[in-house]
Amino acid sequence: MQARERIVRLILRILNSPYIHSKKDLAKHFGFHADRIKEDIEILKNIGLHVEQQKSQPYAYAILPEKGFKELQYLQQLTDAEKAKIKTSLQKNAGSSKEVDYIMNKLSGLYNFQKLGLRALRRPALNKIDDLEAAKKNKKQVVLKNYKSNSGKTRDRYLEVFLIDAELDTIQAFDIDEANNAEEDANRHFRLSRIERVEILDTPWKFKKEHKPKLTDVFRIANPNQFWVHLELKNQAYNFLAENYPKAISEIHPTSKQDTWSFETDVNVNFYGLTNFIMAHYEHIKIIQPIELQEHIRLKAKALFEKLA
Repeated sequence: MQARERIVRLILRILNSPYIHSKKDLAKHFGFHADRIKEDIEILKNIGLHVEQQKSQPYAYAILPEKGFKELQYLQQLTDAEKAKIKTSLQKNAGSSKEVDYIMNKLSGLYNFQKLGLRALRRPALNKIDDLEAAKKNKKQVVLKNYKSNSGKTRDRYLEVFLIDAELDTIQAFDIDEANNAEEDANRHFRLSRIERVEILDTPWKFKKEHKPKLTDVFRIANPNQFWVHLELKNQAYNFLAENYPKAISEIHPTSKQDTWSFETDVNVNFYGLTNFIMAHYEHIKIIQPIELQEHIRLKAKALFEKLA
C-alpha cells in the first residue's frame, strides 16, 4: 500500500468512527506497527487537520472539522435543527425508538472522503462551492460559466443561488433568464458537477421574494408530492445506490437476513430516478411497498418487452 493511499484510508477510518479507534486498533486494522500509525497521525496534523486524542482509555482519535480545513465543514450532513434534536435527546435520554433510529442512521450517513471527499472535496469543486456560498451570504447574483444542461446545451446561466447541497451535488437557484416567463416557475435545480466555474457579480439579488426551495428526494428529483417506498436490496443494488446517490445511505438499514438491506424513504410521486434504479438492478431488488410502485414497474417492464418483441 502506498503512503498516500494509507493516509487517505486512515482519514476515512477516523472520520467514520470518531473517538472509537486507538493507535493499537488502527495498527491492527491496517497491519502496521503502532509507530507507523503514530507517524501518520503526525502527518495529518502537519497538513493542517486537527486530530484529537482522548486523554484517557481507550486513547481514541477524532478529526475535528471546525478546527481543521474548511473543506471538512462539507462533511457535516446534519442540519442545525437535527443537531439540536440530537443534543436534546441525549440530554433528556428521551425520544421514540423510531426517532432514535432515524438520528443514528443520519449519523452513520455523515459524509466522509469516501462518499463525498474523493469527488466533491477536490479543489476545483471546493472553489465553486466556496464562491456560491459567498454569493449566497452576500446576496449577490452569479453566473454559472459554461453550464452543461440535460438537453446537451452548454451556456452561461445567470442566477440567484439560495440553497447549496453539496451532499446531493445540487444547488437551487432563481433563473434570472426565466424571470419574465410568467407561465413557469423560475426556480431551478443545477448540478454542481456540471458547472465549469462560478463568477460572482456585483448585482444584488432582485428576486428574493420569488425564491422557493423545493423538496428534493435522494435521487435529486424536486417534487413536493412524494410517495413513501420500501425496498429490499441485495449487495449489488445497495452498493450502486450508496455510491451513486450517497444521501440514500441514511435511509438504508441492515435486515435480519445476511447481505440484505432495507431501503425506506420518500421519493417523487412519478418515481423518476427510482424507476431506472429498479429496472437496472431488478434481480437484486424486491419491492415491498407501495402497490403503486409495483404496478408502475410492471407497466414499464411490459412496455420494454413489447418494444423488444
